[in-house]
Amino acid sequence: MKNTIMRHRKLLAAVLTLVMAFMLATPAFADEPPGSITIQPPDGSPVNSIAGETFYVYCIFDATADSSYSSWAYTIATKFANLAADLNYADSDALLAYIAGLDAEDDAAALTDFAAKVWDWISDEESSQTLGYLADGSTTVTADEGSDTISNLPLGYYLVYGAGVVDVNDPDDQRVVAACALTTAEPNKTINIKADAPTLTKTVAGNTASSATTPPTSGYGAYVDLNTNMLGSAGDYVWFKLESAVPNMTGYTSYTYTVHDTLSPGLSVPSSDLAVWVYINDVLLTNSVGDKDYEATVAPADPATDGTKIEIAFVPSKFIEFDPGDSIEIYYAAVVNKDAATATSGNPNTAWLQYSNNPYDLTSTDETVKSTVHVFTYTFDIFKYTLTNPSNPDGDTNRTGLAGATFELYKAAADGSFDDGSGGKLNFDHNTDQAPSTYSDDSYYVNLNASNTKLVSGADGKITIFGIDSGTYYLVETEAPDGYNLLTGEIEVRIVQGTYDPTDGTLTYTLQTENASGSFVEVPQVEVLNNTGVEFPESGGIGRTIFTVVGLLLMLGAGVVLIARRKTAAGR
Repeated sequence: MKNTIMRHRKLLAAVLTLVMAFMLATPAFADEPPGSITIQPPDGSPVNSIAGETFYVYCIFDATADSSYSSWAYTIATKFANLAADLNYADSDALLAYIAGLDAEDDAAALTDFAAKVWDWISDEESSQTLGYLADGSTTVTADEGSDTISNLPLGYYLVYGAGVVDVNDPDDQRVVAACALTTAEPNKTINIKADAPTLTKTVAGNTASSATTPPTSGYGAYVDLNTNMLGSAGDYVWFKLESAVPNMTGYTSYTYTVHDTLSPGLSVPSSDLAVWVYINDVLLTNSVGDKDYEATVAPADPATDGTKIEIAFVPSKFIEFDPGDSIEIYYAAVVNKDAATATSGNPNTAWLQYSNNPYDLTSTDETVKSTVHVFTYTFDIFKYTLTNPSNPDGDTNRTGLAGATFELYKAAADGSFDDGSGGKLNFDHNTDQAPSTYSDDSYYVNLNASNTKLVSGADGKITIFGIDSGTYYLVETEAPDGYNLLTGEIEVRIVQGTYDPTDGTLTYTLQTENASGSFVEVPQVEVLNNTGVEFPESGGIGRTIFTVVGLLLMLGAGVVLIARRKTAAGR
């Protein structure tokens, strides 16, 4: 049984806070008043609440003290008579001598180790009994008080234990998950419980790569913007990083430690066989068949109501190879798909951790505060038009949309300049059966794996582009409507990322083009004016034909005139 205890003494989300006043004995007076233990939040801070949590105290050693409570004499409590032998000490006196030789500050680690062993012993003894079977007192902290006192305790050396949850991600709502504390009950003893529960933090980064094979090591934050990718073999990937720590699982024979992650409908993982990287202290864990350190599963949901659900369940025995508090890092990739929201609210992605919280009930679990990041993608309109009244070019009512104009859109080179090479040209999917019904016939969404590069204006002259990230772009007209001139140069378009608001997860952005004075200003849409008119043709092309036809007509006209004159002369 003890081997089992020692093997599992690392298994539990228990907190070991040692507040100890321990001195060996001088003669004690006989009629001692009862003692009390007051339990306060971590560090005495009201921010870390223990409201609603139940704490139990266990008297390990009975104690007597002198009138000043400066000297103590201890004897093992009857309920713990077998503790010394079970912990491999010769007898209770040897156990006493060991504890008396420890210093509360210099030997904090040793005291923590001893407290963990005592809790293992208690949890084993009580495993077939009702919670509190060996307890000498208990209290449930009320919300109004925020701390509580267990009174009428005989003087003694106590272990204090409590079970609950901790919300360390929320500074206004933090609760203790569990605590073990060693303290001596001297009429008014106060201890501050240390909060130490599993937590989970999620961050996000963008990365353009040939495939989702290597997690980026930097650039993670609360949000990112990207192009839509449509689950192809190339393009922009969004990377998620989840950070936690190996839990202290003292007292548990089984432990639940499962990461839950819910993507928005606008985010998809590359396949149902989720590629995930899990590290503990930079050691890559395995998910191989027959040798699994964790199990990763993907459960696609209806995009109309919810997104993909991911679970990563750890095998708790793996944690025994590490120390509580060792870092856990989880990475996986996703893409922005055609269902991505392009509003400023973006596409949220939320993760949380489910973990065991009660060694007496191995089915009992709690959850950490949810950690949410946002992935953004943008939209803008192109308006191709002509003026019906050129004398009044500023009148909106004079603008008529032109259908059939064809454009291509290029991502700027690294230095922001126009690069008309194919590497910067974006690919698009037109409105198809795959597209959401909210898209019109004039809608195009970026698909880095599509083959189409053409953007064609609709009957109203509009083109709407969905799924594009921030940056500088160049719009090039490749075909003008019949009877209209082709633009001779490219139009620079800028999508400028604005301010991110972490309170509601929104991100503003602006669309900018160059005005007549050469300054870039915010605009509601990219407006492209086409004019009618005759262009001088190039030599060797249509020009020669025109001059030939005109010449023939002139010659024919001259012949007609000559014949007419001859007839006139003959009639005379």
